[in-house]
Amino acid sequence: MSIRVDVRKFAKIEKASVRTGDFSLFVGDNNSGKTLMMELMYGIINIISNWNMEIGCAKITEMEDITYIRFSGEWFAEMESSVNRNAV
Repeated sequence: MSIRVDVRKFAKIEKASVRTGDFSLFVGDNNSGKTLMMELMYGIINIISNWNMEIGCAKITEMEDITYIRFSGEWFAEMESSVNRNAV
């Protein structure tokens, strides 16, 4: 499964676009947001796998056999809080 995540102004990540494949490797400087981005993507994948279409925080768009899911700013704030609470 391929997933693309575009992030703007999420915690210390000003702007990022990540596309995963069968094998993905995150490389970067210490304290640059690699773990935060991976945790965010894990949370998104977890939500999608247990998807409830009644969730009002997302907008779903389909174009050219690709499904785009856009989450609200409130969802990202909640995800950031969750990541911070569960950070090791």
